[in-house]
Amino acid sequence: MKKNKFISWDQDKDYSLVRGGFLYFLINKLGLCGDSNLDLLLRALTFALLSWLPLLVFSVFYGTFFGTAGQLGFGQDFLTHLRLLVVVPFLVWVEKLIDPAFSEYMNSTRRIIPRDEEEKFGKLERFIDKLLNSWLPDILFLLLIYFFYLTSLQIMNQPELRWYDTGDPDRIYYYAISLPIYQFLFFRWLWRWFIWAFSVVKISRMNLQIEASHADQMAGLEYLSLVPLAFCVMCLAPAIVFSAMIGEEILYTGTTLTSFGYHIFFFVISIPIIVHLPLLTFMPLMIRIKARGITRFGSLIQYHNNLFKEKWMEGKLPEKESILPSLDNSSMADLNGSYQQAVQGMQLIPISRRALVFVALMLLVPFLPLAFTMYSLGELFSKLAKIVKG
Repeated sequence: MKKNKFISWDQDKDYSLVRGGFLYFLINKLGLCGDSNLDLLLRALTFALLSWLPLLVFSVFYGTFFGTAGQLGFGQDFLTHLRLLVVVPFLVWVEKLIDPAFSEYMNSTRRIIPRDEEEKFGKLERFIDKLLNSWLPDILFLLLIYFFYLTSLQIMNQPELRWYDTGDPDRIYYYAISLPIYQFLFFRWLWRWFIWAFSVVKISRMNLQIEASHADQMAGLEYLSLVPLAFCVMCLAPAIVFSAMIGEEILYTGTTLTSFGYHIFFFVISIPIIVHLPLLTFMPLMIRIKARGITRFGSLIQYHNNLFKEKWMEGKLPEKESILPSLDNSSMADLNGSYQQAVQGMQLIPISRRALVFVALMLLVPFLPLAFTMYSLGELFSKLAKIVKG
């Protein structure tokens, strides 16, 4: 039996971008590391309640829930509520999107890796596992968080004195537990994005068995956009926080939404580009594949057209069987159409422009409620009606 040319075609492996690291060790000890939707929900609720609920108790007990003159109370601090009750569980829930996308990305790559690249791909798999299972990045980041806390370094300037700036135990819990949970979940996904980016760079240098004539017009590499698309969904979390920060500026400092227009525009445009940036490493490979497709497919079309001319214009029958037995107008149209749509129209980077536009619009959604700081709901509908009517 002839040995398969590729590493794998019908046997998928179980890859994961979530399993491993210090956090996974902790949730494993708590019995919350299952893959079911219920386990995911329990993990999300556990992190949200652990970071938020004690602060609520402290704020009521120490009288900081409503705040005082010149101080923002816990109940008024919607930025903190969004961070801990929305963003924290969302950063846990997004595992449901990113992990399957990463698994499909790795398995799809294995299907186009030839046997002579098997050892190189195996080394990459083992190195990715080593990075994912290492505690060192997690520990270093936690040390950095607590270094900032112990030195009282304030990275973000707040518009007013807040409930956790009074020196009570709620301040200690916020900086020692709540904020580190929020920051660590962000870092965890940033680290895993770097791991994915590293794998992309390594795979782009392998001898992938791809062809310019693939129908996706990306030489069969459209699947590469699955992981960055999932990471872009994760970027809804910083979009929510950024929107809340702008909302606070508008409410408490008297600024207007228009003064943040360029900031919002830069955010929703730059994030999709940055997340997809590692895919640019495939450009040299795709340029070579397109050049090869143009020459080889072009030679095939020329060969077919010469036989077509001999048969239909010169009345000569082929002396031997043609690789394209149907030497008629339909075969010529099929070949020319395939060349124009697949080879000639092949992109030089495996990034969908429609996906970038979709992600930019998606990231704009958290900023839409800020429009109500300028117009009421009735005014917005009135303006939309005028636009429709012309």
